[in-house]
Amino acid sequence: MRHDRRARRAVWIAVGVAAGAALLAAAGSPAGAEDEVDSVTIHLREYRFDPSEIRLTVGRDSELIVINNGTVPHEFVTEALQDLAVDVEIAGVRAETLGVAELEIPPKARAVVRFTPERAGEFSFACRALRPTDHHRQGMRGRLLIREP
Repeated sequence: MRHDRRARRAVWIAVGVAAGAALLAAAGSPAGAEDEVDSVTIHLREYRFDPSEIRLTVGRDSELIVINNGTVPHEFVTEALQDLAVDVEIAGVRAETLGVAELEIPPKARAVVRFTPERAGEFSFACRALRPTDHHRQGMRGRLLIREP
C-alpha cells in the first residue's frame, strides 16, 4: 500500500511538471551557455544535507544536483524555485516547468534542477518526509543564499 501511495505521488509530481512545461514553452529554456553555469552538488543523507548552505548569484544560470545517498526517500523543498522557469530531471525523466516547490528523490537516485535566480534573498530548504521519523525535526534543513552580482 505504501508503495502504491509513493507511485501515485510520483505520478502527480510528474503530471505537475509536465503541465508547467506548456507554460514555459513560450518563455524559452532557463539554461544558458554550458560554461557559465553555477553548479552545486547536494548530498542527502539520513537527516542532513551536505552542504547545508548554498550560495548562488542573481542572473547566473544555476544547477543543483541533488543526490539521495540515504536509504529512505528524501525531499528537497524550497520556496526559492516556486516562481521561476525550471528544468528538472529525476530518474531520467526531464521536464521544463514554471515553478517547483518540492522534489521527492528515491534512495540512491538524483535530481538535477536548472534555473536562473531572479531575486536576491535568503531561502530555506528542507526535507519534509515523515518516515521513518520527521526528517525536518531531525535537522534536515539548510539555507540558500542568493546574492546580487
